Amino acid sequence: MIPAQADETLPKLAAFVHAVQARRPDDGMWCEAWTVRDVLVHRAGNAEELARVLQAFLAGAPVETRGFEREAPHQRMSDSELWVAFMSRCEQLTELAAAAAQNLSPDTEVRWTGRSVKVPVFAEHMREELILRRWDLTGDDRTAVQALSEPWMTEHSVVSVSATGES
Repeated sequence: MIPAQADETLPKLAAFVHAVQARRPDDGMWCEAWTVRDVLVHRAGNAEELARVLQAFLAGAPVETRGFEREAPHQRMSDSELWVAFMSRCEQLTELAAAAAQNLSPDTEVRWTGRSVKVPVFAEHMREELILRRWDLTGDDRTAVQALSEPWMTEHSVVSVSATGES
């Protein structure tokens, strides 16, 4: 079950969860180098890092973004532990995004992957990745086509992601 706040902040989480749960962890994806488990490791690590950086900023002690070594602990988890970690990291990120929205101006800039981004980018990036990685799982079904066609997706990909090289 997806907590209400997570569903509100990450409205594409349920579709991603359904797509992951409909497959085995070792199933391949459209992105041929990855399995379902690989994408879940990546999403768990990214949610954790987004939350870690935002939490440190909110505490007044900003930290630099770690690289993809952040995924290593998730790679060592069992499938069930990984699932719990992924959902927990998503919930933590949504709680921190809500705290940031309440306590900071949306124009507040935070260091992320070597550049400054506005606070809303943290939750927005997770939403974008949930959509992209769901498409990697399902291909061009109606849900994927509709989500990928949303104008904010293009803006986020071009403005926020391409400038950072982050995924």
